[in-house]
Formats: sequence, C-alpha cells, structure tokens
Amino acid sequence: MGYEDYYFHTDMSIKPYPPDDSAEFTYTYDPDDPSPTIGGREFIGLGSAGYGPKNQAPIVETREDVLIFSTPPLEEPLKLVGKIKCRLYASSDRIDTDFAVRITDVYPDGRSILMTDGILKARHRIGFDREDFLVPGNVYEFDVDCWSVGHVFNEGHQIRAIISSSNYPRFEVNPNTGAPLMRNDPVRLVANNTIHISPINACRLELPVVPLTPLNLAGSDDAPPIGKPESFAIFAYPNPFNSTVTITIDGVGPHGRAPMQVEIFDVSGRLVERIPLAPLNKVGVEPRETGGSFIWQPDPDLPSGVYLVRARWDSRSLSGVEATEGGRGDLDPTGTVAAKRLVYLK
Repeated sequence: MGYEDYYFHTDMSIKPYPPDDSAEFTYTYDPDDPSPTIGGREFIGLGSAGYGPKNQAPIVETREDVLIFSTPPLEEPLKLVGKIKCRLYASSDRIDTDFAVRITDVYPDGRSILMTDGILKARHRIGFDREDFLVPGNVYEFDVDCWSVGHVFNEGHQIRAIISSSNYPRFEVNPNTGAPLMRNDPVRLVANNTIHISPINACRLELPVVPLTPLNLAGSDDAPPIGKPESFAIFAYPNPFNSTVTITIDGVGPHGRAPMQVEIFDVSGRLVERIPLAPLNKVGVEPRETGGSFIWQPDPDLPSGVYLVRARWDSRSLSGVEATEGGRGDLDPTGTVAAKRLVYLK
C-alpha cells in the first residue's frame, strides 16, 4: 500500500497531478444554518439523519455553502484501504472556523454515497494541545483527517470531496468567534471561507491506494481446476438499495453447473438468509446449467448497512453430486465461492 496524491483543480476536478493555474473559491458559513449530517459513522442521536452510506446529492450538495470537487469517471477500479487525508490551503475572515470534508463514491446515475468524513477546527490545525488563531485573510495549511476506509471505487464511478465548514449534528457547530469552546454558544458570527488552489497551494486528497490483485477462486494455487468456475459474475441493482434488490448470478460453475447455494450475511458474519435454487428457476433458467436472477427483499427487522451475498459452487465430482437427491446435497467446504457487497439504505 502507498499513498497517492489527487489534486484539486480550478475546474473543480480532482486529478493525479497538480494544477498549473490558480483560483479562489469562497463560500459563506452560517453557524445558524449549518450543513446537515446525512448518514455517516454515528449510530445514535442523529434521528432522521440516519447513519451509514447515505446519498449526499439531494440535500448536502445542493446547498450554497459547499464546494464540490470530483475526479472524472474512473477508467478502472481504484481500491483504497486505510486513512484518507485532505490537505487544504484556506483563509477566513474570522479568527476561528472549521473545515469539514466528506468523501463520496459517485455512481453513474448521480448518487453520491458517503464513504467517510472528517473536520478540523482552525485553532487546532497545528495540534490539539494548543490554540493558534487565524489572521483574517492569511492563507494557512489544514490537514483534515477523513478517517479510514476499505472500499473499491468502481470503473465509471467518481471520487468526490465535498468541502464545507460544518457537518451538524455529527460535529458541533463552530461559532467563528474564537471564544472558549462550549455547546450551543449563543454568540455566533457568519464566516466567509476561501479555498485557494494553485501550483503552490496544492489542495489535494492523499489516498491509500492498494493494487487490485486477481482473486484466487479455488482458495489455493494447488487446488484442482475442477473447483474453478469457467466464468461468473454477480450483479446487483440498484446498489445501494432501499427496498428490494435484484441479484443476478451470471455464469457457470464446475461441470457447467450454476451455484449450489446463495447466502446473505451481515457485516458481523451472521447468516441472515439462505436463498434456495428455486428462485433462480422462476425466471425460466435451469440452475444446473447457468445462473439467473432473483429479487431479495430484506426482512423488515434488518437494519440499514452493508451485506454480503455469496454464491457457492460445489467442488465434488459430477458423479458425487448426482449421487445425492436431485444433484444437490451438502456443499463441500472446499468449493468455490463468489461474493458481492450490498448496501441497504432504509
């Protein structure tokens, strides 16, 4: 793993090389009308804001107090594992303010799904053990810790950084006064904050890029080829979804058979549903020859979150399979597995 810099450009794009021109982008931050929290890491106390990977496009991105920078659609998947950092060069007309960053995965259909976020109080830009107030109008360097992710931004998707000065109620609003910190400070000032972009003030994302490696489907380099599917793919649409999702298993397994079993797990590894082969037959596809599609509607008691759909192929010989009733039977634990991540947003 290594960090790669992706720079903000004056056309509001994000690219893997520094800008060659300069621009300033100013927005107004009003602590009485903060940018609202929509989803994220907090699991309690957010009420209607919800939690998890929520779409930022309808509410957050339509406000006038945000700046939005995006990569072009990716030409190939980009895998990130680790802490995302955002370096900003910014100024304010107040002696203290906040700089907040949200990182999203933008789907081809326009959904901007929150992956992670972070915020930095200007007075603590050098350290949390000291206070260094701003000189209004001066440009300073701010390193915003956006926390960690383990995510693949797929081909055709975009990486987006949403810059603002609030993310409430996940983070308490900064009153912009420089006064001692307190909750719900009644004295508040409006701040005009500016992001500076130039070859010298190279605002950027520092991304923990991990090379994508081929999946060893058989689980071992020495595994017999009989355990490997000839070809397969698992598709899910829509994903994220909020009610039902259509899962398509496209391909064949050993001996030209379709998956013997489909299971769905939550992030803790708990099995929440086992899908029999019968739903695959409902679309007129013979499951012993190819894949098929079925619709999954989560139980109403299941919470929003990330789920894993897993299809398993049996690695036993054809004669061994046909010896069981209907060519089914218990799966060999050494069989081949394919998986797909689902994001359920109630």
